[in-house]
This record gives sequence, C-alpha cells and structure tokens, in this order.
Amino acid sequence: MNSVRRALVVAIAFPAAAVFSPTTGQDQLSDLKSEWRAQKYREVLRPLLDYRDSLGDAGDFEVDYMIGTSLCHLSNLRSDGINYLRHLPAAYGGQLVFDRRRVSIPKTINDECGCAGVDSKSDSASGCAGSDSKADSATSNQPANPKAIRDAVKKRLGWIPSLVPEYGVDRPGQDYRSFPLAKPVPQLCRTECARDPDCKAFTYVKPSFQGANAVCWLKNAVPDRNANECCISGVK
Repeated sequence: MNSVRRALVVAIAFPAAAVFSPTTGQDQLSDLKSEWRAQKYREVLRPLLDYRDSLGDAGDFEVDYMIGTSLCHLSNLRSDGINYLRHLPAAYGGQLVFDRRRVSIPKTINDECGCAGVDSKSDSASGCAGSDSKADSATSNQPANPKAIRDAVKKRLGWIPSLVPEYGVDRPGQDYRSFPLAKPVPQLCRTECARDPDCKAFTYVKPSFQGANAVCWLKNAVPDRNANECCISGVK
C-alpha cells in the first residue's frame, strides 16, 4: 500500500489525525543550526543551499547567514562567503537577527572569515578587502547578489541540486522501503535517501498520519506529486 493510501486510511479511522504540525520546516532549520553550531561547515553547506532553494524569493536571514559563514570557513570559498555576507544587509534591510540577536556583518566578516587584522593588500587577504564597504573594486568581478553567488558556488562545486524539500507534497507509489523515525525531522529521511543509491525519491509522513511516529518512505522511481499536508517529499 502506498504512502498516500496509508495516510487516507489513518485519516478516516482517526479524524483527529487531520491535525498536523505546520512547523516541519522549522524542525529542519533547527537540525541545520545544530550542524552549523558543531562547526561542520563542509557537511552542512549543501543541505543549507538546498534548504535555501526551497524557500524561494522570500528567503530567511538565518539560513543565508549560515551559508555565508560556512563559505568563509572553507578556504577555497572564503571570498565567496565574504561577498555573500556583504550583500545580506541590502537583501534584508534592518532584519539582521540570528537567534534573536542583532548581527553586525562587518564584525561577522572579521570574526568568521578571518579578516581581523589582515592587511587588505597582502596575499593572505583572500577577499578581506570586501569587508570594507568602500572597497568596491575588490569584488567588482564577483556575482552581484546572493542568488548569483549561490549559483556560482554550486557550479564550482560541480553538483546538481537534489532532494530539495517539497513541503505539502506526497509522492505515492514506487516504495521499496519504509521505517518509523525516532524524531520528527524530515532531514533524517532525506539523508537516508541521499545515502542509498537505489533511492530516487522520498516521502516523509508527519507524526499522527501513520501512527505516533513520523514515517519515511524510500522510492526506487519518481512518482507523480500530489498536494497533501501529511507529507514532505524530495527527488534526486
């Protein structure tokens, strides 16, 4: 029985199951923050970029802030990180708040990008001149907005975005494995699919739709998408 049929059976048998959590995206954001705080910058960069893609034009300063600082901690991408952070004030205006604290972008560039005390004329500066808002010439050849920077980074890293979360989407059918999750975190299901070469798509079913726990369905082909608040899906 496929994921959407299971969800319908449970919803009919237990009307209360129609109550769903609207904060699943926040659960994933919390998981990404934990990885970022653990300084796993290389590991968390791709999930951050994929998550940012799922947000569209609306964006989220906290996500963009973690992307910028993660880039800064990777030596071959540090100048991209500095440039990325420099564009955030224009993108978000005065809403530069991370964990309920006001963020200073120049201080972040100094602290996170290793630019404190660096001579901008030295070879070790690696883009640090960009921390001075007057030094436009230092970044004149770099992408001109955060999305362009993200696209350039993806191209340099040579990957095609995959498993971007599709919120409120079920992809019923083509299941070859399913299992309950100990925690209601969609990233756990997404990660399992990413690790399994046989997995072409996944559907995460929120708690209460198929029992007390969230359930992960892995798929060996890509089924059609159906709008359903029960689920979050993704395709490789």
